[in-house]
Amino acid sequence: MTKEWKSELRKKELSYKYNERHNYKSRQQADMLNRLYVKQPEVTSAKMVQDVDPEFFSIVEGRPIPEKLRLRQYIQTVREVLKTKILTGYRGDDIMLIDESLILEQKEIDKIKANYQTYVNTFEEFLYNDHTASMNLLKESDREAVLAQEKYEEFRQLSREYGALKSVLYSTEEKWRNLKLYQRFLYLVSPMSWRKEYDYYYMQEGDLAAFQEVSSIFGKYRLNVTDETSSLEDLINHFREDCASQKEPALFFTDPNQLLDVFRFMELQNLNSLLHSEELAVPLETVKEGMARAEELFNAEINSLQELIDKLAGGIS
Repeated sequence: MTKEWKSELRKKELSYKYNERHNYKSRQQADMLNRLYVKQPEVTSAKMVQDVDPEFFSIVEGRPIPEKLRLRQYIQTVREVLKTKILTGYRGDDIMLIDESLILEQKEIDKIKANYQTYVNTFEEFLYNDHTASMNLLKESDREAVLAQEKYEEFRQLSREYGALKSVLYSTEEKWRNLKLYQRFLYLVSPMSWRKEYDYYYMQEGDLAAFQEVSSIFGKYRLNVTDETSSLEDLINHFREDCASQKEPALFFTDPNQLLDVFRFMELQNLNSLLHSEELAVPLETVKEGMARAEELFNAEINSLQELIDKLAGGIS
């Protein structure tokens, strides 16, 4: 009953405004007159101490003698009592504050219990949506994997075709280089009158072509092993440039025997050159020996002149 009364009193006080609520001091002073009022009883007959014990004020044997009142001790006792009352009031306020907190927490718990099912439904809906999104992502991943495999197979097929085309182009380039070498050689062994009219290289280089080395003449169309492999685009551009800059190739030789005649003529020229070199070998040695003897004579004469100069310089000094 007391606990229920306190709970009702607490709810009633919580309904008040903040400035109208009681604190510890105001609660002690509230309704003080009603709490301190004591109704005086009606006395019809009163007995005195002497009526009970006539010798009460004359005999002191066997009765405690009251101590003398000490003001300092009394004040200290009153202070302790007041401190105890203040602490009791603080504890009461703390208890009321705890009760208020418990009431508020109970309200929050009731509110959470009321919204519990809503939270459960929301969480289940979230799980369902998350599962659906995950399954959709897995399906999309499978589709992308299939597409990636198809693209990879297509890439492999294109790589094989590209490799085949590259191989064909490189073999064609090698053949083209060899043919260009043969063309340049045939132009070089052709007559000069024909070259001035039909030889593209002679018209571009002029008379300097006769003094160029063989390696520089054929180096343009010779494969360089040390260089990196040219790309397909570079090879195609090289083909296009040569095709655009040169005319339709012409050939002086119409019969293979003509080329054989040229080779025989070149062989005879080389043989004549060798014979002429052999004939000039003996005179060349004679000239070399004469030059050596002349050099020795000049050196001896120079030495003698140097000795004469040294003697004259010594005589003068």
